[in-house]
Amino acid sequence: MNIYQSPVYRPPSEANSLLVQVSNGCSYNKCIFCYMYKGVKYQTKSLDEVKSHIRELTSLYHRPEKAFLVGGDVVNLETDMILSIVKEIKEVFPSIKRISSYCSAINVKQKSIKELRQLKEVGISLVYLGIESGSDIVLDGMCKGVTKNEQLEACLRLREAGFDLSVMVISGLGGKHYTNEHALETADLITKISPKYFSLLSLEIRSEKLHEGMKKRFNFEKMTPLEIIDETILMLSKIDVKNCIFRSNHASNHVRLAGVLSKDKQALIDTLKQVKNYY
Repeated sequence: MNIYQSPVYRPPSEANSLLVQVSNGCSYNKCIFCYMYKGVKYQTKSLDEVKSHIRELTSLYHRPEKAFLVGGDVVNLETDMILSIVKEIKEVFPSIKRISSYCSAINVKQKSIKELRQLKEVGISLVYLGIESGSDIVLDGMCKGVTKNEQLEACLRLREAGFDLSVMVISGLGGKHYTNEHALETADLITKISPKYFSLLSLEIRSEKLHEGMKKRFNFEKMTPLEIIDETILMLSKIDVKNCIFRSNHASNHVRLAGVLSKDKQALIDTLKQVKNYY
C-alpha cells in the first residue's frame, strides 16, 4: 500500500514534520500562476485509509514533535473527518506538539466559527494560507477566486478561532503594469491581517503558454529581478505590523531575507537597496 501519492508539498518550515497525506491535489486548482497540482485530479482519502497510513508511518518516524496534514487545502474536508484524523495522529504519536496544514480562503468561508474552533481545540494550531496579493485586479487576473475583502474575512475568522496564521504572497504577480497596485494593496492587507508569519515568494513562469495566458487575462508583463526588488521595498515600507516573523528565503527568491516586522523593517529595506545598488 502506498502511503503517499505524488505530488507531496509542504512548507519549508515543516521539513522535519510527520507528513500525513489526507488528500491529493487542490479542490479549486484554477489559479493561473500555480503549477503545483496542474493535471492532478483532486481526491480525498477515506478515513480508514488515512488511519492505516498513520499507523504505517510509525516505521518511518521516531517521536516527531510536529505533524503536517498534506493536501492542497485540508480545510475542504468534513470537519468530523479532520477531527478524527487529528485524534488518531495524537494517539499513535503522543510526542506530537503541533499540527498544521494548508488552507484557502475559499474553504475557510464554508466553516463556521464553531467548526474552526473545534479544529483548533483538537490540536491544529497553525495554518498556511496563500493570499498571493491584496489587489482585486491581480487576484481576478490570476483567477484566484476570492477578493481582497474575502481573504481578509477568512484570515480574521482563523485568528478569531485561535489559529496561528502564516500567509504567503507572490512577488511580481501583478507584472510591470500593476506592480504598485500589488505592493500597496498587499501591504494594506498584511497590515489588517497582522499574521504571525509572512512569507514572500517570487513568481515562477515555467512555460511560454502560461505567460501568454497571463498576458491575455490582464496585460501581464514579466518583471525583472531589480523591478521586483523595488516592489518589495515599496511593499515592506507600507506594512505596519508588530512581531510578525518575515521570511523571503524560498528557492524562487532573488534576495534572501529574514527578520521580524516591524523591528527589522528598515534593515530589510536597506539590504534590498544595497543589492540593487550593487547591480
